[in-house]
Amino acid sequence: ELSRDTFLDTQGFRSLIEVGALDMLFQKTSAEDVAALRTINDAMQVEETVERAGLQDFRFHSRLVAILGNRQINEMYRIMKPVMLRIMENGVSRAKFDGINYAQHAGIVDALEAHDRFAYQYRVAEHLDMGLALFRGEET
Repeated sequence: ELSRDTFLDTQGFRSLIEVGALDMLFQKTSAEDVAALRTINDAMQVEETVERAGLQDFRFHSRLVAILGNRQINEMYRIMKPVMLRIMENGVSRAKFDGINYAQHAGIVDALEAHDRFAYQYRVAEHLDMGLALFRGEET
């Protein structure tokens, strides 16, 4: 079972990386990176099961941070994969079939491609916080 604390710690860490590395992402992102993120997002959208869609969700975020070219960050995501997959499968199960997850990923890629700092920060934060609905009614 996924606890609220585990969720908050994991998503907080991810926010530090995925939002905190914004300037470096803007510097390093190529057209090929954008295309790869869009391809992964498209693949997630057509998956038939929550587990497979969750794997594509993980691939999306792993590919995003891989742009940074930092082996330590890539290794941390690999180590955190089981917990991240649980979060993603829970989020995907609620958001995949109405297109929310896909639309959020597309917004992240659009903002990254446009180098739109505020849109990127907002889109990633919104996406990472989406799973908080799983814990409504629990104390902080």
